[in-house]
Amino acid sequence: MASLLGSSFIGNTLYAVGAQVGLEFLGLGDVGAVTWGTNLYWAGNDAALLTRSWWVFVPTGVCIALVGFSLTLLSSAIDEVTNPALKAPPVATTAVRSARSSSADAAPPSGALLSLRDVCIEYATERGPARVVDSVSFDIAPGEVFGLAGESGSGKSTLGYALLRLLPPAASITQGRILLNGTDVTALDETALRAYRWSQVSMVFQSAMSALNPVLTLEDQFHDTLAAHGRTTRAAAHARARELLAMVGLAPQLVGAWPHQLSGGMRQRVGIALALALEPKLVVMDEPTTALDVVVQKELLQRVLELKQRLGFAVLFITHDLPLLLALSDRVGVLQGGKLVEVDTADRLRTDARHPYTRLLLSSFPHLSAADAQVPADVTLASSERVTTQAAAQGGGR
Repeated sequence: MASLLGSSFIGNTLYAVGAQVGLEFLGLGDVGAVTWGTNLYWAGNDAALLTRSWWVFVPTGVCIALVGFSLTLLSSAIDEVTNPALKAPPVATTAVRSARSSSADAAPPSGALLSLRDVCIEYATERGPARVVDSVSFDIAPGEVFGLAGESGSGKSTLGYALLRLLPPAASITQGRILLNGTDVTALDETALRAYRWSQVSMVFQSAMSALNPVLTLEDQFHDTLAAHGRTTRAAAHARARELLAMVGLAPQLVGAWPHQLSGGMRQRVGIALALALEPKLVVMDEPTTALDVVVQKELLQRVLELKQRLGFAVLFITHDLPLLLALSDRVGVLQGGKLVEVDTADRLRTDARHPYTRLLLSSFPHLSAADAQVPADVTLASSERVTTQAAAQGGGR
């Protein structure tokens, strides 16, 4: 609450200063008073710019800029001190290392791409640590689609972010090991993490509408991703971006488009293309079909499975939609309150779920007949996406 009140107060102060200066500059205040606004007003009336006396504006402009900059820094400082989401966890580094090294003694099975052993994740709160992932262990084989299901707040997304060490400052992995091809991800330093992310494990983020940078074209975003790993030039990035867009079923000429020119389904495809830019071994997909209509969902998931067969990457698919996972995944894990309560093949889980919570999840979804669920065979792309493709290609294509 303190963070919200502080930011609101400082923001209103900035608006008030700006409004007063602006009104007085327009002559709507007391022009006889000596203020920043009246200084600018008289400088304008005296044609300071036309007489090359531009420096008259400088002292007032510098003062306004300094006040705005200072208040912005003060707002950030208040937010950093009072916002619990930005506080670093009060856990000693030695304690974390000790917990990690003393747990998870079980060796991963031979041939496993990813192995989690006894992973615990906690958030630092004012009332003490809150455990959101509790002793989770599972394996993912190369080329496997592993589904992770559970209600909102069960720890699914937190676990996905932990695989890339992208947890917020208040969260920490307090126990267990995350092994990718035998390398302990929890022990990597920042330099090794930078090389690990996207080249070994990448992520398709949940919100398609906000996952892309709105002030960069698609080509620039592909270039940033590739250049961060020192793998490309601008020309090579352009060619690679066109190749990746075509790979996910988008027109290559969209490479020069801006995110706002794309529909939600198209943005999610771009997110998938970005995730595949460095050909990772594992792609974490955090509810990639959120807010997409069923036809676009079907097209998107079919494309993901085709790319998996073609490129050979494994998928960790995170969603609350258990029936969707059963149709898509090789194996499925079910999270309840941060605990992995059941892991089994999709076929066995569909017909013979053992845990009561899994059965409740399955029973919570309506069952449609084949006729109700049938999608016309000639539907390959939603009409809204076809229109958006044409508009974006005309407005932003290169």
